[in-house]
Amino acid sequence: MHMTRPVRYFTAALLAFGLFSASTSLAEDAAQNYQTFCALCHGTEGRGDGPGATTLPVKPRNFTDCERMRRVSDSEAYNVIRNGGASAKLSSDMPPWKDSFSEQETDALVRYVKGFCHDGLAGGIAKAGKR
Repeated sequence: MHMTRPVRYFTAALLAFGLFSASTSLAEDAAQNYQTFCALCHGTEGRGDGPGATTLPVKPRNFTDCERMRRVSDSEAYNVIRNGGASAKLSSDMPPWKDSFSEQETDALVRYVKGFCHDGLAGGIAKAGKR
């Protein structure tokens, strides 16, 4: 009987680590996806100042503007990423990415984008070392 309890705890710890690893992998994928697909217009630091932004008639959203980002719900950000800016009456220059990202990847990308706001009130997670 005493052996079952430690085995149970060990199994629970392995499962928890597996979930943590999956979550960490999604976060890392979100960072990579952002840099690959979004940074061209939104900038590597999320300020809306990427090199592609100079040619756009509407400046891309500045994700570091915490006051503005607090007004953007996760579901709105998810919708814009999946279905493009026009789906939310925003710039049609923001393309839909539903064919490029899974639903989980889109959720992770929403969390990543919200993380550019570092005041702790926008619902995002600040990136280590970027305060």
